[in-house]
Amino acid sequence: MDSFQFAVALDNNWENLTEECIRQITPLAPNTNFGFIYTTDYLADKLPNIIHLLKSKTGIDHWVGTVGIGICAGDSEIYGTPAITIMVSHFDENNYKILSLADSGLTEFIGQQTEWLNQNQQHFGVIHGDPRSADTNVIVNQVSRFIPNSYFVGGLSSSQSTYPQVAGLVCDSSVSGVLFNEKIKVLTSMTQGCSPISERHIITECDRNFIYKINDEPALDVFKRDIGEVLSRDLQKVAGYIFIGLPVERFEGNDYKIRNLMGIDINSDVLIVGDIVEKDQVIQFCKRDNQTAWQDHIDTLITLKKRITSPIRGALYYSCLGRGKHLFGDESVIFRLSDFLRMAKYRVMNYLAILACLPYLSKSPSKSFNLVCNASTLSIICKKLFPKSVK
Repeated sequence: MDSFQFAVALDNNWENLTEECIRQITPLAPNTNFGFIYTTDYLADKLPNIIHLLKSKTGIDHWVGTVGIGICAGDSEIYGTPAITIMVSHFDENNYKILSLADSGLTEFIGQQTEWLNQNQQHFGVIHGDPRSADTNVIVNQVSRFIPNSYFVGGLSSSQSTYPQVAGLVCDSSVSGVLFNEKIKVLTSMTQGCSPISERHIITECDRNFIYKINDEPALDVFKRDIGEVLSRDLQKVAGYIFIGLPVERFEGNDYKIRNLMGIDINSDVLIVGDIVEKDQVIQFCKRDNQTAWQDHIDTLITLKKRITSPIRGALYYSCLGRGKHLFGDESVIFRLSDFLRMAKYRVMNYLAILACLPYLSKSPSKSFNLVCNASTLSIICKKLFPKSVK
């Protein structure tokens, strides 16, 4: 089986856009039955029409995706205009299940799919969340807890209007996406765009997202010591430059999730962070700038490339609005890296939105988009997914 078939189109008319995407993937490879779709938020209200047309013209019933303020395709970032990118191929229907979770949706899904879940050794999910829903993070935590041997990538939809998701049909769920079993082989990696500036510490006193003590010292004292004398003189300068790193136990490697430093109370020496923290949790401080982000991205690609043992069939790249043109400039340079494009053989489908690896979402995603927009995930789908080489 060959690689994903890929299409991208820009036009002011949703129907023209959809027809152009269909033209680009025609003729379809035999048995094509699954597609990823991402659109800019300009098309949010037209997504039901787009999915209906795609289904009727391609015969592909199973679609998964959502909307973003920006999307990327191949070597370009697309903002501020109606655009669609799709990627389609064939999966054995015994190897994946589409899920749409809201309210009791997880209980219902597990009840319906108990036999399928129990017969699989591992589960890998590509899922999308609604940033407006207070249930999103609860459901994400439940999914990772109740679906055995599971690992997830994806993120929150972003939009200046509505927030539709696609899970077979267009839906308005807290969480939706697709769950694969271990027969679908995937490599993942994450680039934070940050680098640690301190050793790891232990939170010894806290309340929700307020950190009072680190290593049994006032939290602000430890923070000032780590960021250095110059920044400590004017703490306003740390905004957007210094972040909180919370190590991730389940991630592949010695990695961490990045959270915003939301505030500092200099009267009580308290740090306020963009996530719920716990006593005895590990914490370290990190910096983020263009040079750091660029180098971390390169290092991540090099490391990922070393792990690849067979030809790549396709790729998904999830990023955030804090990256892209806002960090690397307007020329989409991060997607024009020769190794990046060579690895994916141009079968790269990118989603620039308010995204992070879903196991690492803020506990309060509806409060601020910035709480969850400091990580990106690169998912590479390899040879065992599609046994033939990319031509």
